[in-house]
Amino acid sequence: MKNTTHLFASNQRIVVKFLILIGILCHTSLGLSDVYKTVDEKGKVTFTDKPTPDAETVDIKETNLATPVQVPARERQEGEPSQDDYKSLTITSHSNDDIIPNGLNPFNVSTQVNPSLQQGHKLRLYIDGQKYSEGTASNFRVTSIARGSHTLQVTIVDQEGNSLKQSEAVTIFAYRPGG
Repeated sequence: MKNTTHLFASNQRIVVKFLILIGILCHTSLGLSDVYKTVDEKGKVTFTDKPTPDAETVDIKETNLATPVQVPARERQEGEPSQDDYKSLTITSHSNDDIIPNGLNPFNVSTQVNPSLQQGHKLRLYIDGQKYSEGTASNFRVTSIARGSHTLQVTIVDQEGNSLKQSEAVTIFAYRPGG
């Protein structure tokens, strides 16, 4: 019986503390609703939440809300490249489970794009999900790579950096001498 009474009193204290906290938060937020404007002798205007004898209360109207305009999708112009124009993008110099015998030595990652890369578009090489290099050439030079398993992937991006086509990921393994 004593334990039950102690538990009830403990819960009661928590509820009272919670209600006091709610009351303080409500009182604080109500105090923030008034804004006052004062102008000093030099003409400097100050807005504050603390009233002064020469301050006037500012009537704050409802926030101006604008509904977003629905912009129709732009129709593709004749001859303009599209995501559908690229039939394939593959990494050709490495296949899954290839081994890089010495990760300290530079190696190439070659790609094949069909049809050819269009003007303004770039190839972007990712290693382990991180952008490594970008350009218009179909080959990338990787200067070195840490020991272990790594994922290579290439994307075609437009002028704004939007991804248009993505290659399949290729997993390679790199070794380093002496360890």
